[in-house]
Amino acid sequence: MGCTLHDIGKIGVPDSILNKPAALTDDEREKMQKHPELGLKIISEIELFKPAIPYIMGHHEWFDGTGYPKGLAGEDIPIEGRLLAAADTFDAIMSDRPYRSGRSFKTAVSELITYRGSQFDPDIVDTFLDVLGQGKVDFEEMYGHPEDLSILEEFLVIEKAPV
Repeated sequence: MGCTLHDIGKIGVPDSILNKPAALTDDEREKMQKHPELGLKIISEIELFKPAIPYIMGHHEWFDGTGYPKGLAGEDIPIEGRLLAAADTFDAIMSDRPYRSGRSFKTAVSELITYRGSQFDPDIVDTFLDVLGQGKVDFEEMYGHPEDLSILEEFLVIEKAPV
C-alpha cells in the first residue's frame, strides 16, 4: 500500500511540472518537493492508509541528510522510506516515461551504487542487488525485456566496499 500511495501528493502538482521534459526551475522544483506533505494531508485522516505514511514521507529523504521534506539522515529515516527510495529509483530509471524511454539495467544498478551511502542506505542497496542477483525478478514482465544479470558481478565487488 505504501509503495502504491507514496506519490499520491503529486495530485497537487501541475501536469506541466510532472511531465516537463527539461530540467525544472527552482520554483517548479519547490512545488514538486511539496508532494510528500501533500500526500500526507490527503491520507492522514484515513485510518486504512496510515501505514503508508512512512513511505510517503521518507522516500525522498537521503541517507546523508540532504533529502526532503525533513532532511532526515541514516536510521532516522523510516525503513519504509529507505527501502522505497532504492526500489523507486531503480524502477524510475528502468521504466518508460512520457518524456524518455527506460534506461538500461546497468544504468539503474550503477545509480544505486554511485549514491550508496549518500542518497541510499548502503545495507538496503546491498540487499536489493543481492535479491536482483537471485534471478527471481521477472524483468520481461515488468519492463518488457529480459535482463542479463551477469552485469551484477562487476558491481558486487565495488558495492560491498565500506562507505
